[in-house]
Amino acid sequence: MKLNRMLICAFLWAVTVFLFTGRVFNIFDEEANNLNNERIKIQIFETRDFIQNQLDLGQSLNTLNSLPTLFEKQVEMNNEMVSLFVADAQNSKILFSSIKTQEGLSIPWIDKCKIHNSFFKDTFETKTIIGTGIFNVYNKPVGCVGAEYTTEKLEEVRNKMVNTSSHYAFYLFTLGCLLFFCFYVTPTVKKYIKNYKTYLIVSFVVLLLSFPHFIGKMYVNFEENLHPIIETKIQTISNKIRFIIQFAVEKDVPFNSIPEAETFLDNFKKQNPEIAFILLTDKSGRVLYEAGTAESAFKSDSKTGQISLRKGYYNAAGQIIVNNSSIGWLQIGVNERYLREKVF
Repeated sequence: MKLNRMLICAFLWAVTVFLFTGRVFNIFDEEANNLNNERIKIQIFETRDFIQNQLDLGQSLNTLNSLPTLFEKQVEMNNEMVSLFVADAQNSKILFSSIKTQEGLSIPWIDKCKIHNSFFKDTFETKTIIGTGIFNVYNKPVGCVGAEYTTEKLEEVRNKMVNTSSHYAFYLFTLGCLLFFCFYVTPTVKKYIKNYKTYLIVSFVVLLLSFPHFIGKMYVNFEENLHPIIETKIQTISNKIRFIIQFAVEKDVPFNSIPEAETFLDNFKKQNPEIAFILLTDKSGRVLYEAGTAESAFKSDSKTGQISLRKGYYNAAGQIIVNNSSIGWLQIGVNERYLREKVF
């Protein structure tokens, strides 16, 4: 191979590598934003549904004086949430907020809350405004639930992904250049090394085997970067499911015979592709309800018989507490490698 051909191959290889790593970065970066948005939607809609329920019981929005305390607790549980508030749809003023000084302020985007069952998001430099409308029984807008979130955690994850992408683009580019260099030096090697064919074959094999190794490592690093976002979203889903189950049991519905429980869990699984399975068990670990298949996430040791999670999966478990005592467990199995199928 002549020098000019080797340089052309190196250039084309560089373009290919950066297109590939850029595509992978875009997929993971887009998913990080989607995961974050879905988590926030769950939290905002849950708050909206609580207020909506109070209105359906005959209360008016401006008399829900317990909201500031509820909002403060929710903000305390979420490190990224700056404030949570509810505004009047007619005069656009904030009625109740987790930050007392916000009450009475006007919000300029109240019209975005007047579309039924909508969800809007406005992103600024360091924070994001999220909101959704509250409607009365006649489907007329009466208010808006809004929240301010910082974008620091998402930006931190994004910066880590940028570093991962650039590092592995450099590694893969270097491997390709070394492979081309082997072709380039072949005529020279013939003159000085007797077993030059063996030398070249070994070099080619080592370099070629290095490609899947580094690509696999790249995916592992991207998945590790994404893990905090997935973990936060799964915790939000877990809190919502446990709250609904606890509420049902407190209303005298037997835990082991909750109507449509598996359909309810299956809806959560279908809406969240990162979830491999959801299990509701009693205190002894006996499975009462299941969505998805847990078997694919576990493996057993043929020698010891010990069962453990496969690589790439993790299990988020939380107790279901009713009247200050545990009645069972919610387990959510997460497949952290679900994004790979989008690339291949």
